[in-house]
Amino acid sequence: MYVLSWSFADAQLLFDKMPQRNVVSYNVLISAYSRSPHDAHVAFGLFDRLENEGLSPNGLTSTSLLQASAGLENLVMGCSLHGQCVKMGFLNNVRVQTSLLGMYSNRGDVECAKRAFCSMIDKDAIAWNSIISGYVKNGKLMESPELFHTMLREKVNPTRFTYSLVLNACAKLEGYDGGKLVHAQVLLLGTYIDLPLQNALLDMYCSCGDTHTAYKVFLRIENPDLVTWNIIIDEYTFAAVISGTSGVPSCDYGKPLHAQTEKTGHSKSVYIGSTLISMYVNNDDYISSQKIFSSFLHKDAVLWTEDCNLDSYTLSSALSACADLVTLRQGEMIHLACSHCGLVDKCRFFWNYMKENGLKPGSKHYSCMISLLSRFGLWEEAEKMIIESPFVDDYVESWRAILSSCIRSGNVGVGICAAENILNVNAEDNGASVLLMKVYAAAGIWDDVSETRRKMRKLMVEKEPGLSWIEVRNDVHVFCSGDQSHGQNGDVRPELSKLMGNFIPIVDEEVT
Repeated sequence: MYVLSWSFADAQLLFDKMPQRNVVSYNVLISAYSRSPHDAHVAFGLFDRLENEGLSPNGLTSTSLLQASAGLENLVMGCSLHGQCVKMGFLNNVRVQTSLLGMYSNRGDVECAKRAFCSMIDKDAIAWNSIISGYVKNGKLMESPELFHTMLREKVNPTRFTYSLVLNACAKLEGYDGGKLVHAQVLLLGTYIDLPLQNALLDMYCSCGDTHTAYKVFLRIENPDLVTWNIIIDEYTFAAVISGTSGVPSCDYGKPLHAQTEKTGHSKSVYIGSTLISMYVNNDDYISSQKIFSSFLHKDAVLWTEDCNLDSYTLSSALSACADLVTLRQGEMIHLACSHCGLVDKCRFFWNYMKENGLKPGSKHYSCMISLLSRFGLWEEAEKMIIESPFVDDYVESWRAILSSCIRSGNVGVGICAAENILNVNAEDNGASVLLMKVYAAAGIWDDVSETRRKMRKLMVEKEPGLSWIEVRNDVHVFCSGDQSHGQNGDVRPELSKLMGNFIPIVDEEVT
């Protein structure tokens, strides 16, 4: 009674007053102390008393002492107990074997735990849970799912705790496919999903970046606890706040959030990582974005398909971070990376690979291929792809990519054809007219430049003026050339004149 209510002092007092004690009474008290992390050492004192009174310990005594040894993290004492179990013939006891396994696992000695596990003749679910738990705790994450599959082949029914352990390993590995298979098996076998298992599922989906499914799992939790809220809030909050900083023309807000994710360990999440990459790229900090990408050993599709305008430096760095391009997951936006890096053959390889494997190219796959082909002068192939593309809304932008490529190549004929296709859709597309003028200018055909400009004026088409901005004390000020609408224009002009007065022009003379 006293032990069950954790009144150890009263239990000890009653035990000491007993006129005659046997191994059963000793086992009750030793077992109680072994479960308390603060009183585990008392269990060994009682064991000494037991032997001094001439009593012989049994398997339950050894089981409790091994549990106490694991709590004290005293491997020497645990090894001594192991030897005593061998000497007294307790190794045939499944509970003793499982306790040995748990003791070695908790101490971080995975090899001894594995040997103890392999020596067991009858391995029940508790033994399997113990070895899987030891592997997960000690970072042997890749082996944990393998042990789980072996457990299934041995026809041992997993418990809810087994599923939670494997899902925890999948979350740390960001093994989305493996986690989904575990979830599917839980549903298939009709296993009752309790709160710890729901939290494990939630953590796995959040860690793997599938926040949509994570949210659906969260909605099914009737009584979420603190662990539940920490999981769902952490992933969503960090991602949402970091995404909110992408529109600000400075990383001053995003960098502290990045530091916080490093501190809390959330930077290892692919979902958070892809959000950080997007934030840095939108702020032109390509070095930081490349570092984050390279830090992910397993390049997830979320990272490759992140909807952000990655430039050539970031994407070439992303490609170089991959040891083997063929190992990238199907459906990743590899075409965008190849396009910017000018890797025509690789881009074609992945394009054909998708089609051969029944994967339907998306809008961005088509736009990247068209951009690549046109930049390398393969205009006929690019035009054929525009005709084949089922994405009608991308028609104008596809021709615009071809038109832009003609500026560098100087191919006036293709440029005129591309501009005509754009203007046939929208005769007032000033962007197409401006690009066509640049094509004429690059080829030195100035008469056509003037003619195009005249047509633009006739249609009252004006090029949208470029804007400049400056950030002062967390306020962003935007202005264009000749702009006098700023509220502090009266203060700005005199200061600008003062600066110009001190300006020393550089002349074409050798500076000595």
